Amino acid sequence: MARELTRLRMCHLTKTIPQKNLYMMTDSNNSSRKVLLTGATGYIGKRLLPILIEKGHHVFCCVRDPKRFNPEKSLLPFIEVV
Repeated sequence: MARELTRLRMCHLTKTIPQKNLYMMTDSNNSSRKVLLTGATGYIGKRLLPILIEKGHHVFCCVRDPKRFNPEKSLLPFIEVV
């Protein structure tokens, strides 16, 4: 898991996301999952959220201060804040 997160972090820093790294985030049959994203207002969380939604997952976002959590309006139907 740490290796995948490191790859994602490096991809975001270079502004490119190789398709093979995104594939590692889904299971083999590409079914959607419920995902708990902690730190959704942080550096990695903000960038990971749209990727998870693009892959078809329903995301539960864990945030300390809901007032600081401002996702794009198009993402709202696919997330819940906890």
